[in-house]
Amino acid sequence: MEIILEDVRVPAKNILGGETLGFPILMKTLDLTRIPVAAQAVGIAQGALDYAVNYTKERTQFGKPIFSFQGLQWMMADMTTQVEAARQLTYKAASVFEKFPKNLDRVPKEAVRQSAMAKLFAGETAMKVTTDSVQLLGGYG
Repeated sequence: MEIILEDVRVPAKNILGGETLGFPILMKTLDLTRIPVAAQAVGIAQGALDYAVNYTKERTQFGKPIFSFQGLQWMMADMTTQVEAARQLTYKAASVFEKFPKNLDRVPKEAVRQSAMAKLFAGETAMKVTTDSVQLLGGYG
């Protein structure tokens, strides 16, 4: 038996799980990979924040480091808060997943919900923090 996918022939022995089961397998795999993606996003955001903070301590304007400007301090405080919130959501999702057996057929809805929230928030945080970091770097951004 062969399955034809837009003129591509896939031998039956190469079909994972059987015909029509590809999407459910994909979604179950996604349940396990959301947390590492969230962790990567937290790392990206933290790296961008660290770089930007160090830069603002070195860059001077009007005779003092731009780190001392209150508006930039507010911006970096917001960035720091968002990174920490993303980190904690990721830790929470990981701790929820850790409590359950690693059976893809029985991933509890609470674990899926926690991992989805962590991935969503951490990804959005990485985007916002890296964009704000570029702004803090000015012309070097």
